[in-house]
Amino acid sequence: MRRFSARPWRFTLRTLLVAIVAVAAALAWARHQARPYREQAAARRVVEEDLWGLVTTVPADVPFWVRPFLTEAERQDVVAVNLGGTDVRDHELELLAHFPRLEYLNLASTACTAEGLDVLERLPRLVYLDLAVSDCGDGALDWVRRCPSLRYVRVYASSVSQRAFAQFLEELPHLQETIPADYAYLPREP
Repeated sequence: MRRFSARPWRFTLRTLLVAIVAVAAALAWARHQARPYREQAAARRVVEEDLWGLVTTVPADVPFWVRPFLTEAERQDVVAVNLGGTDVRDHELELLAHFPRLEYLNLASTACTAEGLDVLERLPRLVYLDLAVSDCGDGALDWVRRCPSLRYVRVYASSVSQRAFAQFLEELPHLQETIPADYAYLPREP
């Protein structure tokens, strides 16, 4: 006759340790995948609270294994940032690198210079850029040239020279030279 054990499942200590390490590694990997979303949410809080900027968000396409590690606010992608008329400086523009889906950026009436606009090349979806009444100068156009999806550039009353801007428009004919002051942002195809 066969005896039944009170504990039908037996594990060695080594097996239990391997299982715990495997589960911990999977959770650590999933948490690491959530890091860019957390950094974007932190940058968004700085832009909204410290710089007094206006931010527009849309729901992010977050993988299902990352969702449990994020709050509802962290599951949003920033698509528009309005820093027009704020005291934003060049070093603070680095926060924009955390917004890879950014399409609209308003830097009108700010103290940003061409040196701070290097962040533009890390914004592959940027469609609209407003540099009106700013001190960015002709050097800003070098960074703007590196934005492949840019369709609208506004440099009204800025320190960009007419000659440099005319040459800029010849090099990139898909851009529109002027945008009305009451332009409301709506993503459009050219």
